[in-house]
Amino acid sequence: MKKLGARDLEDLLQCAIPAFDGLFPPEHNERVLKLLYRMAEWHACAKLRMHTDPGTLTHFAKLTPETFELPRETAARGRREQRAAEAKAAAARTAVADPAPAFASIVPPAAATAPPLPTKSTSRKEKTLNLNTYKFHAMGDYSSTIPLFGPTDIYSSQLGEALHKLVKSLYGLTNKRSHASQIGKRYMRIQRAKVAARRVRKHGHHVAIGEDDPLGATPPDVHHHTSKARRKPLDIFSSFHRRTSDPAMKDFIPKLQDHILGRLLERDFDGDTHEEFTPADRKTVRIQSNKIYATRTLRVNYTTYDVRRGQDTLNPRTSSFVMIRSPETEAGAHPYWYCQLLGVFHANVFRVTESGATSPTPMEFLWVRWMGVEPGYRAGIKRARLPKVGFVPESDPFAFGFLDPQHVLRGSHLIPDFVGGRTNELLATQEETAARAPEDTEDWATYYVDIFADRDMFMRYFGGGIGHLDIGPSEGVDDDDDDDPAAVLQEDEVRAGAATTHTEDSDPESDSSSESEEDTDGDDSGKELDDDDLEFEDEEDFTFGAD
Repeated sequence: MKKLGARDLEDLLQCAIPAFDGLFPPEHNERVLKLLYRMAEWHACAKLRMHTDPGTLTHFAKLTPETFELPRETAARGRREQRAAEAKAAAARTAVADPAPAFASIVPPAAATAPPLPTKSTSRKEKTLNLNTYKFHAMGDYSSTIPLFGPTDIYSSQLGEALHKLVKSLYGLTNKRSHASQIGKRYMRIQRAKVAARRVRKHGHHVAIGEDDPLGATPPDVHHHTSKARRKPLDIFSSFHRRTSDPAMKDFIPKLQDHILGRLLERDFDGDTHEEFTPADRKTVRIQSNKIYATRTLRVNYTTYDVRRGQDTLNPRTSSFVMIRSPETEAGAHPYWYCQLLGVFHANVFRVTESGATSPTPMEFLWVRWMGVEPGYRAGIKRARLPKVGFVPESDPFAFGFLDPQHVLRGSHLIPDFVGGRTNELLATQEETAARAPEDTEDWATYYVDIFADRDMFMRYFGGGIGHLDIGPSEGVDDDDDDDPAAVLQEDEVRAGAATTHTEDSDPESDSSSESEEDTDGDDSGKELDDDDLEFEDEEDFTFGAD
């Protein structure tokens, strides 16, 4: 935590609340969390050309009890004082040791004695929050300077410093001669080491890091983009149906049937709770060759609050949390649903009815583990509390399901609630399961939703982003006007500010990797159906559509 740049402090602020929660006594914990929330809110608003009136910092400085140095800081200060005293004593001894005078003195000089060294300080020094510094003084000038010079990220050195950080560190490992080639070699070693580190045990439905999964540049005019490669075929019987010990795969095939049938019939999304579908309806669903194909990533394009194009790359093994628009319309409902991405698949599907078989249709779908809002927990901007969510217990029949990629808004930054700890009550199995990483046996009980991950994410909860046409102002706020005032900390600042269009120059994230040819088996959606497509190849007593 030394020699941090502004970019590092910004990242720390955006995810500090879960880390600080529970570190202090309750009476101080509330103030610390509130201060961190307000500072993160101010940081987001500063980039949005918004500001709040001062008050929070002054309130925090007045009510915070006495604080002192850490033991290591006290020891370091003592060592500095000791070195300074020794240097001063040495200088004094040098000053009194003058050369012999030109004429002998009748009275001999007195013996020079150095001043005694001071004792090493062992008392802890009081540390207070000093508001009389320029960085605090200048906070009130941000709102007036932004129209003159632009938002803070335009003249920030963050981009250049971030690009040179790795190169500078690698330069120190060279012999300073022909350093360019040495830096290049070390950089390639780092990249190979990262790839090797990610080649750990993986689930059978995941595409390994080293496996070829061609995905070219994503067109900016599409909602999402995923590879159409068929290099990872998975038989629905051998890969999913027979693994009955994994609770994540319970009713995998019936749930997949409901999802496919609902989309083929163009039903509105309701979480795939198609209770009216009968076993006879499910039997009409067919998957060509009984195979679904796994891909590694899903790219989602979205419109930011300032009407720019943004893009998130989602991966079941790394960036696996996503958010969707909630279909709930009742008052007080949270505006978003959250889920963990377990797999990205595509397949050719069709229906077999009394009138005949329909043409195979390519369909992409996501296998997800649903999350819900923490019961009894109150969040919101007025309370200065982040939303909190957790996994749906496995006892719920809809704890796992499928999702149309078209409904994904973007990736979500969820941070574990470290105070709540881990638990296996949500998924009571100690064996390997597709719902967890291969080495994990427990889940985090709850997660904080980091609404300060970026400016666009902040505006999705704060409201008012002109690029978010489907979200009303402050729709993400969970506060109620009739709350008990004693349950809410006293507000010290006047909220809200004026937002103007942000002029950030940002290009959509694009992938420069060259497009590859797909496998020769390719998309066979136009082929003539054979008997294997109409009837399943194995298990005569099993029908795709049975209970």
